[in-house]
Amino acid sequence: MIRSHRRWSFLAVALCCPLVVFGGQLPKNFTLGRYVPADSWFMVHAVHNPERGFIAEHWQEVFDALSQSGIEQDLANLILSMTPESKREQLQKDSKLVTDALRSVAWSSLGSKEMVFSQRMAAPMPNYLVLFRSDPAKVGEHVASLTKVMTSVASLSESLHVEETKIGETQIWRLAVKGPIVIELFRHRDMIGLSTGRDGVANLQPLLLGEKKVPSFIDTPEFAKAMAGVDTPEDMVMYFGIHRLVDQVLGMMKALPKGNDHRSEHKKKFDGFRRIFTRGMRHVDFIDSVMVSTRTDGLRERTHEVVTLLPDAQTKPFTKALTQRTTFDRFDKYVPVDATGFGCSTLLDVNMLHDQVIDFLKTEFPEKSKEWLARWEEMQTGVNFHVKEDLLSWISGEVMQVSLPAVGMQAGSVLMIRLSDPKLAKEKIDGFIARVQAKSEELGLVIKPMPEVEAKGFYSVMHPMMMMMQVRPVVGIHDEWLVIGSGPQDVNKVLAAGKAGAKTIRDSERFKAEGVRVSGAVTGASFTDLEMMGQQLAMGLSMGGMMGAMAVQGGDEVAPIRAMFAMMAKLGPVAAEMDFFKSSSSVTTFDGRRWTTRSVLNYKPREEVQAD
Repeated sequence: MIRSHRRWSFLAVALCCPLVVFGGQLPKNFTLGRYVPADSWFMVHAVHNPERGFIAEHWQEVFDALSQSGIEQDLANLILSMTPESKREQLQKDSKLVTDALRSVAWSSLGSKEMVFSQRMAAPMPNYLVLFRSDPAKVGEHVASLTKVMTSVASLSESLHVEETKIGETQIWRLAVKGPIVIELFRHRDMIGLSTGRDGVANLQPLLLGEKKVPSFIDTPEFAKAMAGVDTPEDMVMYFGIHRLVDQVLGMMKALPKGNDHRSEHKKKFDGFRRIFTRGMRHVDFIDSVMVSTRTDGLRERTHEVVTLLPDAQTKPFTKALTQRTTFDRFDKYVPVDATGFGCSTLLDVNMLHDQVIDFLKTEFPEKSKEWLARWEEMQTGVNFHVKEDLLSWISGEVMQVSLPAVGMQAGSVLMIRLSDPKLAKEKIDGFIARVQAKSEELGLVIKPMPEVEAKGFYSVMHPMMMMMQVRPVVGIHDEWLVIGSGPQDVNKVLAAGKAGAKTIRDSERFKAEGVRVSGAVTGASFTDLEMMGQQLAMGLSMGGMMGAMAVQGGDEVAPIRAMFAMMAKLGPVAAEMDFFKSSSSVTTFDGRRWTTRSVLNYKPREEVQAD
C-alpha cells in the first residue's frame, strides 16, 4: 500500500506552491506517467511497494488516533458556533451530507497500486491531474463513492449540477463549480482520475488511447535527462521543472493584453508591474529542475535528489550568491562523538545578495529607488545600525548547528556562523556589547565575560526571562566562527571536538550504522536523532494547547480561540503515535552544475515500537 500520509502530503504541497534502469525510462510498475500531459511542470508518481507494509501500519495507527481524538466534532462545533443561528440547522444538514459522502470513500485503497499527481499552468488557473490505480475489482466501488461526493456537493446549490458523459471508453462526471473552475471525475478501464479545467479529460484522450503521435510527460527530453541522473526508484519519483514553470508563468503574463492610451490607468500600472515581474523572475531563473527518487531498503528509506542548474546559470547574480561558497572539508569538525544531531550548510552569501537587491532597485526603479534608499539610510542612521557595514560585511554565512545530550531537563545546542572577517566581527560585536551594557538597566539585559568557556573572548547573556528558563546563553568568536551556545559547557564540548585528534561523530557507532557515508568536501550534511520525536511533539502540543487556553482572557468573543487551543492539546496523543522513526541523515555536494543530495530515513523495528 502506498503510504496514505505521503500521498496526501504530495497533493497539499503541490496545491500550495502556485525525483532508475533509466535512460529516460521508469520501471515497468510505474505505468501512470504515460497519461500526464507533456507540458506539465510538476509530477509526483508513487507506487505500491510491499517492503513498506510496516510503515503503512504505523501511519494507520496515527490516523486511528486522530479519528478517536474527537477533534473532528470539535471542529464542527467551532464552525457552528461562528455561524449565525438562523443558518446553523441548514449548515448541519449540508455538512453531514458531505462528510457522510467523504467517509464512504475508501481513501487508503483508492491508489493502493499506484498514484500520480501533476500540474500544468493554464489560464485563468492551473490544471491539476490526479490518477489512481487500485484493485480492479474495487474500481466500481471507488467510482460510486466519488460520484456520491460530487453529487452531495452539487446538491448544496441550485447553480451546481453533475453532468455525466462518455468519450470512447472513458466515463466522465463533470462538476462546474464557478466560472473556469471545473472538476472532472473519470474512469478509463481500471484507472480513476480527477482533473480540473474545462475539457481536461477530452484533451487527455490521445494519451488515454496510447496514440504515439502525442507525447506524454515522461516522453519529454527534459524528464528523460533528469531521470537518467537519479537512482532507480522503488517507491516514488518526483520531477519539479522550475525553469519550465517560470517560462509558463511568464508566457501567460506576456499573453495578457497590454494597456494603451484608451485603457484605464490601472492597465498602465499593470503593464509596469508585468515588466518588473518578468525581469525579476529572470534574475532568479537559474534552476532547470529538481529530480527525486526514493526506495526502501529494509528499515531504511533512501532518497536521491538532484538539483540541476541551467547552462547559463553562472551569468545570473543570484546563482553566484548560492554557489561561490566555502565548502565543509571536515563536516564532523566541532561535532562531538555523543552529539544527538548536527546540520551544516553553505547557504548563501547574504552580503552579495544585499548588493544584488540594491542594484536591482537602482536599475528597475532609477528615480523611486533614490527616495527608497535615502529613507532606508535614514532609518539605519536613526538606530545607529547599518545592515551592510555593521553585520553583512563580516558574515560569510555558512552555518553549523550541533545538538547535544540533555543535562537535567535542558538539551544543549550550539550554532556556529562562518565569518568572512573575524577581526572586523570582533570589533563590531564588542561595540554592540558596549552599547547594550550602557543601557543594561533599561533593557534588563546583562552581558559580561564568561570565564567558564575555555576559549577567550566569550560573553554570557542574561535576562530575567532566560534565568526563569534556566538558560545561560553564551556568545563569542572562535577562529573563523561566531559561536552561540545554550551554555558554557556546551560551547566547551563543541570546541573540544574541533581540536586535532579529538573524537567526533564520525567515530560514533550509531552514526556509522545509521548515517550517510561522507567523503570529501560537502556543501551540506546532517544527522538527527528522531527516537523521541513523537513524545516531544506530543508534549509540545499538549502543553502548548493547555497553556494557550489558560492564557486567553475574555468572554464569548475569545471562545473560538480557546477552542482551537483545546483542539491543539487533543493532538498530543496523536503525535505520540509517531514514535516509529529512529533517525535521519543527509549529505549534499555541488559539482559546479548540480547539487546532489543523498539522504536516509531510518525506522525502528516494528517489535521495538510495540514494546514501547
